[in-house]
Amino acid sequence: MRRTLGLFLLFVAAALPARAAPPTAESVQTLLGLVKADALIQAMANGIDTALRRDLVQFAGSRPLSPDQQHDIEAVFEQYSLEIRAAVSWDALMSIYVRVYQDTFTQEEIDGLIAFYRGPLGTAVIEKVPLAARRSMEVMHPRLQEIVLRMKNAVDQKLRDAKPGGRTTP
Repeated sequence: MRRTLGLFLLFVAAALPARAAPPTAESVQTLLGLVKADALIQAMANGIDTALRRDLVQFAGSRPLSPDQQHDIEAVFEQYSLEIRAAVSWDALMSIYVRVYQDTFTQEEIDGLIAFYRGPLGTAVIEKVPLAARRSMEVMHPRLQEIVLRMKNAVDQKLRDAKPGGRTTP
């Protein structure tokens, strides 16, 4: 009886799905190196910087500014740009990315992804996805710019129509 119970428990334990091992930090770092995550983060930081600079120019362009005011605004932008670049840098984010990947993937999945990205198809994906993303943004930018311009004009109109101390009309 004891032997039968032991065999039964062994069978049940073998039949239960095993908890997959979380990936090691080293394997995640290998994967992130293969997909050039540091370059993606740098591109994201550049995009944020460009968008902020564009927004600042549009904001400042709507008001007459003296050369001193323009200089002061540029100095503020540079200060915050440095802070953003420090916050959105690979050095600042790598440990967070490693932890997220460890919480999301199993070791088997990370190993499979590493094998994929080391192969010819994975290499092509790494090389061509940024190009496709850049081309997609080039196509989307004029569409979005048109909407943003219409929105800005609508806001400007609402501000012109605003009654002093009151609400704007719908």
